[in-house]
Amino acid sequence: MSQKQARRRYISIFIPSMAIYFSGTLGISLAAKYQSLPSIALYGLAIIPILALIAWMWAQWRYINELDEFLRMIEIKAVLVGVAGVMAIAAGWGIAEMLTDAPNLPVIWIVVIFSVLYGLAQMVITRREGADH
Repeated sequence: MSQKQARRRYISIFIPSMAIYFSGTLGISLAAKYQSLPSIALYGLAIIPILALIAWMWAQWRYINELDEFLRMIEIKAVLVGVAGVMAIAAGWGIAEMLTDAPNLPVIWIVVIFSVLYGLAQMVITRREGADH
């Protein structure tokens, strides 16, 4: 499979899954705030964005495995930068929350932080490695 085909397949899952994730998260947040739904219903509805995240992760995994070795190396490095950044921010902020009056950082931001760090790392690594990705 060509890189272009692999990317098209990835995007065809990524965009809908992120739309479902964000709209589902927003919908559940609004329902929890303005509706008097029982907790069990909210837990049930929470499965929707979770399944969307799992679909995205599966698509990312499949995309990386469909690339040639060079592009796969770039993607894996970018994912590692994203994961390392999320871990550093989460651990650092957690320590700050524990020891100071730092505001709580909702865990929901992990996906956004990872996506930003991953995207930036992918651009930098691709440019540094001289790949046309």
